[in-house]
Formats: sequence, C-alpha cells, structure tokens
Amino acid sequence: MSKAYHIRIWKRAPFMRLLLLAIAGIILEFYFHFTLKYVIASAAALSMAFVLFSFLPAVSRYKFRVLQGVIISLFMIIFGMFITWNKDIRNHKSWYDNNYNDSSFLIVTIKEPLIEKAKSYKALSNVESIINRDSQKVARGTLLIYFEKNSLSENLKYGDKIIIGKRVQPIKNSGNPAAFNYARYSAFQQIFHQVYLKRNEWILLKGNEASTFKSVLFSTRDYILKTLDQYIPGADQSSLAKALLIGYRIDLDKDLVQAYSNVGVVHLIAISGMHLALIYYLLFWITTKIPFVKRSKISRLILILCCLWFFSLLTGAPASVLRSAVMFSFIAIGSSFNKNNSIYNSLAISAFLLLCYDPFMLWDVGFQLSYLAVL
Repeated sequence: MSKAYHIRIWKRAPFMRLLLLAIAGIILEFYFHFTLKYVIASAAALSMAFVLFSFLPAVSRYKFRVLQGVIISLFMIIFGMFITWNKDIRNHKSWYDNNYNDSSFLIVTIKEPLIEKAKSYKALSNVESIINRDSQKVARGTLLIYFEKNSLSENLKYGDKIIIGKRVQPIKNSGNPAAFNYARYSAFQQIFHQVYLKRNEWILLKGNEASTFKSVLFSTRDYILKTLDQYIPGADQSSLAKALLIGYRIDLDKDLVQAYSNVGVVHLIAISGMHLALIYYLLFWITTKIPFVKRSKISRLILILCCLWFFSLLTGAPASVLRSAVMFSFIAIGSSFNKNNSIYNSLAISAFLLLCYDPFMLWDVGFQLSYLAVL
C-alpha cells in the first residue's frame, strides 16, 4: 500500500524529477567550477545524441527508451550547471573587478533607500561603469557601501548616481572559529566588495536613475512604516508590528530578536508563506464580491496576481515569500481555468523557477526550511 502510494505521488509530480536533476547540476558547478566551454560542449553532445536517437526506428526507440531518459536527465544536470555558471557575476567579462586597480574610479547607482546604522548609512549600489585613466567602460556588479554620517550623505536617495575614488575592499569574515560565514553569504548575493566613504571620497553626479515601479514600492513601504509609527505607541511595539506585517526588521531591538531566538520562536517575526496564504484567500473572497471583477476570470486572476506579487516585493522578496508567491500564482491560474494540479508538482515547479532565477538560493536557509515545512 505504502509503495503504491509513493509511486502514485511520483507520477503525479513528474516535475520533481527534473528539479532534483537541476539541483544536482547546481551543486556540481558550485563545488567543481566547470568552465563554460565544457558545459556548452556537453550540451551540444547530448543534443546531437538526442537527435540521432529520434532517427532510430520506432522499435529501436522503444527498446532503448531508457537511453532517451538518460539523455534528458544528463541534459537537465547540464542545465543546472549552466544557470549556476551564468549567475556568478565573476564569470562575466563586464564584472567591474576584472578591470579594477588602485587608480580606478567607479560610477555606481544607489539601488535602495539608505539604512541608518549607529555610525554610518548603509546601502547597496549597482556598478554602472569603471574609469581607468582616460577610458570609461561599462561594468556590472553590486557593491556594499557605508557612508559616513554627515549632511551630504543623509540626503542621498534611491536612484542617485555617485562616483567613487576610494579603493574597495573584499568582504571578509570576522575570523572567529565557527562564526557566521558572512563572506560566503554575501557571495551568494553576488556581493564581493565593500567600501566606507567619507565626505571627500565620493561625488554626487547629476541625474537620477530611479525606476518608477521601485519608487512606488519604496514610497508605499515608507507610508506603511510612518502609519504604524503613528498609530502604534512604543518603539518596540511599532517595530514588532513592522516585522510581522511587511517584514521590516531594521528597527527591531537586537535584545528582543535574541530573546525570540533563545526560545525558538524567531520565525514568528518573519514574513512567511502563511502571510501569502491569508492574503490570497482574502483576495479570492473580495474578488467574488466585486460585480465587474467576478464576471471575468481574467480580470480576477490579474488582480489577484498583481496584489500577491506587489506584497511579495514590498516585503523584500525573501525565499519563503517567493516560494509562496509562485505556488499561489499556479493555484490562482489553475482555479481560474478549472485545472487541479498536484501540490507536489506545484511545489517542484515553484522551486525550479526560483532556482532558474537564482541557483544560489539553494543554500538559503529560508528557502530550505520553507520547502521542507510545506513537504
């Protein structure tokens, strides 16, 4: 009975097989660092083998059908290796560090509102170009910047473009045994360097490269934060509400977070799939009450998907929320067209899509625990 049940589930979730093979490719590329030439050559050889197999007589194809499965399996492993290679910015010629030296200048764009620290402002930035002597080249990469607190840096905002003349430094660990590997964590985010800038070590350039959608996103978040501060008395209570509702944990007291961690309930102050579930069923109920929406399945589907993904991005898009957003997107699409899919298959597809977007998410604890919890 148990064996038959497992076979039935496996057949109802065929995408699970493709997911496991892609994960194998991701792990192989991460630990063994195969070159792009090897990956492309392997993919070409497998494609040729598949084409040759398709020209075989029908009887031979049926007799050696296992070989076809082996070719597809190997191709999925190669695919996992390719997306991992491609995601690593260090493999691309345009990465800024490939042309960086002591006399280089970097032109970067602030990609988020500044976060206030005790003695500095912190922000992530996108490298736009690199200047070496009289030449300027287009460059790519993400740089972690700490600004000295002063009247100039506190006016910086999302989308501002600056030029940096100070040499950036590689992100390093604290050096303590068994301590958190911050350098590896940052590398998974494709961040390899940081820099601390004083007043005279950067120049604000004219123009602003802010995205309209992200500006709306950040403005909405700021409005929510100010509203919570206004109506919830007490700094601790307000910061806790921000963490519970939109995943904003910057204002949380460190002692409070440690207390939650000590008793094993720190997950309560993190945005998870349960938030998306509540929002999805609320949207599902609301759209059945709006006359001009409930008559059109397409309008209803678009409204639900837009609200789900807007909230996901508003929370910072952690792995657990992205997983739920993808899964509930499939559920919403399936229910709109009266298609009931296996939950295991939806889970596998959502994981596969997220890993295609960012294969290094495989090492994200939130990603791992989120899928294990649902399973």
